[in-house]
Amino acid sequence: MEVALALGAKVAREHPDDPAAAAALLWNEWELPRITGDYDAEWSLPRHTEFLRRWLELKVRFPADGRIKCCLAEVLATYAHVASVHGLKAEAGAAARQCWSLVESLVAAQPADQSLGELMVRCQDALATGEWGAGNLGGSVEVLEQVLADRSAALTVDPDNIRLRRQIADAARILSLQVWPRATNRAREAERIAREHYGVLLERNPGDQEVRRLYALAHTIECRQLLAFEPRIEEARKAFRARDAMLEPFADRRDYHGVCEARVNDSLALALLAAMAGDAADARAKLDEAARRFEPWHKWMAMGTVEHSLARVRYLQLACLVEWWLRDWPELERLAQETTLTIEAGMQQEPENWEFRIRGGMARCWTGIAWLGMDRTAHGVGLLREALPQLRGMDQRFWMIDKHFVQMCGTLALIERLAESGGSAEVRRLSQAVLLVSGTGWVESWSWARDQMVACVRVSLAGSMDAADTPMRIALLDRAEATLAQAEADGHPTVFGRKARERVAPLRTEALAGVEPDRLEQLVAHLDAAAGTDRTFVARMIASDVAAWNVDWNASATGSPRAREVQGAIRERCRALVALQPESIGARFLLARTYRMECFVHLAVDGRLEPAREAFRAYDAQLEPFDGVPGYEPVGEVRMTNRLQLAQLAASIGDVAAMEGELAEARQRYAACLARLASDAPERRWLRARFLQEAAWCEWWQRDWRQLGRVAHELLAEIEAGQSASSEDPELQVRLACGRAFAALALQGEGRHAEALPLLREARRLLYTCPADDGAWDRLLLIHPVQIGIGESLRQTGSVRSARNWAEQFLVLREGEFPRARDSWYRYKRLAELQIVVAGLLDPAVPPEAMRRAELLNRASRLLDPANVEGRLTVDMREALAQIAALRSVGTGEEKRGGLEVGGYRYAVP
Repeated sequence: MEVALALGAKVAREHPDDPAAAAALLWNEWELPRITGDYDAEWSLPRHTEFLRRWLELKVRFPADGRIKCCLAEVLATYAHVASVHGLKAEAGAAARQCWSLVESLVAAQPADQSLGELMVRCQDALATGEWGAGNLGGSVEVLEQVLADRSAALTVDPDNIRLRRQIADAARILSLQVWPRATNRAREAERIAREHYGVLLERNPGDQEVRRLYALAHTIECRQLLAFEPRIEEARKAFRARDAMLEPFADRRDYHGVCEARVNDSLALALLAAMAGDAADARAKLDEAARRFEPWHKWMAMGTVEHSLARVRYLQLACLVEWWLRDWPELERLAQETTLTIEAGMQQEPENWEFRIRGGMARCWTGIAWLGMDRTAHGVGLLREALPQLRGMDQRFWMIDKHFVQMCGTLALIERLAESGGSAEVRRLSQAVLLVSGTGWVESWSWARDQMVACVRVSLAGSMDAADTPMRIALLDRAEATLAQAEADGHPTVFGRKARERVAPLRTEALAGVEPDRLEQLVAHLDAAAGTDRTFVARMIASDVAAWNVDWNASATGSPRAREVQGAIRERCRALVALQPESIGARFLLARTYRMECFVHLAVDGRLEPAREAFRAYDAQLEPFDGVPGYEPVGEVRMTNRLQLAQLAASIGDVAAMEGELAEARQRYAACLARLASDAPERRWLRARFLQEAAWCEWWQRDWRQLGRVAHELLAEIEAGQSASSEDPELQVRLACGRAFAALALQGEGRHAEALPLLREARRLLYTCPADDGAWDRLLLIHPVQIGIGESLRQTGSVRSARNWAEQFLVLREGEFPRARDSWYRYKRLAELQIVVAGLLDPAVPPEAMRRAELLNRASRLLDPANVEGRLTVDMREALAQIAALRSVGTGEEKRGGLEVGGYRYAVP
């Protein structure tokens, strides 16, 4: 190599205007560290920066030379990868995009040049790395999917092409890491493809150590899946040991990038699995092994860089998770505080780094949990009260220590400590936050442990309720016990799960005692006494009803047969009390309350439209005698909402006349409620905001996009007027999220997709991050059409692959939550709609996609079987059934020019 460099320098001196001589000399200098095995120089960022400058200067000297352009593209691709490893995400993305632009121009100028194909693939790899590093997951995935499609098509023509097979394997392996855990099925399929091709390459050349290393790394998703999603602890330990053994020959070699980090994570994962299995000795041994592996690898990294600090932070937080399972609170505190100090040092280099901020929030939560475990209650409660809301509002962008899991760990610890001290109001509020997150399907990893945490939260919530909430208490306890009993049967109970299960029986006994006549008589006496002296008592009872539904709407009186029986028993005993005390307004109000849950059971759980309308009318009739009675003023707003719900039910089946009649009645009740309020009362604004939000649903069901936009902007104007008075009001934030969502959906309905897309994304962020203790049910209803809308706007604006990636991720979430909520018609609908959306984005001309398309349509058809849809044939279901028919008609000659129009939508047949 020294001879070649000397000869190249001589030629370059003798021929200073020869671009080939200058390019050859610079290329040999650039390649020297790779050939000589100088790892430090090969991964040196300053060196790559200097060579990139020299290649750019050379291109300026010889702007038309094709070889210089090709070499520059190679250098840009490598620089993007090195910059990404060093944490320079923006620089990596810029270099990757510049590389892509350069290669595209080369291909356009020389389309017949076959040698540019491999350069194009390397450029695409760099672009995927750069986009991933810059936080653009969708862009990275889109590039990798395109590489897989192009290379797979080429391999079918040339099946013996080793380079093509290696390119497919590399792209599939990287793709599997990038889409996990948001799209677990796609991640596992991509890893299967990678292993298949690496396996063929190893059969042909068993001595290829680089392929052997990559084949070992292509077991990562399998290990992660077993660790985070499937509670088969011994199987997971076996998988991690096997991968670690495959990687062992490459240990302590810095030229094999990624192996050292993988082996550190293997040791930490095995420590974690040992802690879960109760094997504390092995957990400690694996933690020690992880420390021995981490230190030399960490020293090899460039000192003083952001990536150097992040590597230690990630290591420490995995160790925190192990200590949490071991319940070693002093060690958890020490690790969490060391994490905080490391983050503070790292943020001096990059103050706005999103990962530092998220992991800093998680470290504070671990510290608060440790303090509660060490009985430093005041400090722990104070820290968690501050840290949990901050953590909830942050984005989540990485897999293993899921920030929602840490958030739930902290919330569960706080709930249990507050429940011990009698803080029932805060227990209910915090429980609602946890159950709302679990209800959206947003939390993926650690799902088996999370389910037991949710069960613990339900037990604590049931313990905070009184006799008035008896059916809800029974439903919560029954659902919690079912989850915890299943965990025992599956062989993976947790320490906190066993503790919670011990509380179920005494709490159920206490709850059933609330049905006894003497307890109900005490509540009636309290109501009769409070109505004249405490004007807020009835309002608090109504708020309690709403909160109970919002906390866990699927654990309503339909949550268990016993809860339904209890609700029936309470109603009959209230009727008996009314017969005994006909003059008692409290007894009659208590009887009226027993009708509310039935309304929302039909509305949201079983989806039966006519029973829902009858239930709302019955509930409304029961409340009528209290409308205008002193002390019962909040009843008027409830009756206004009842009419708005009836209007929505009528709109959902296309009964426009009934909808308009119900809206007219709702407006009269709104006016009556408004007249009772003082002219300067802040409640006036929120009353109108609530009215407008419910009215917006009627326009959404009618698909009247112009009118929906008008109502949404009225709602936003009300919110804007109230922001100056109470900007931190949680209800304001919920109504703002709903207003933005409706405004964006209206734009999309009018076909203005480019305008709608950023607004839909903002609405989605607001729906997920506004306070969880207000409007949970409203937010759950809106999240689905907003998510669907984002995918549709992506498709309509030309980003079909991004739309498909988005829809696939969303479908994974819905499929994951579906087995836990089979009694919910609302979730049936959501899952079927997503299956249809994904099917519509698949290409029927590609055999594998055509097969999956048919499978998804069949699954949606089974969910929407006429026997299931009977009594629930709403506008959206008619549209879904029409879409299935339209998609199935492709290729049969039945499709019509321009697509199929249903309910104001026109479905383009692909």
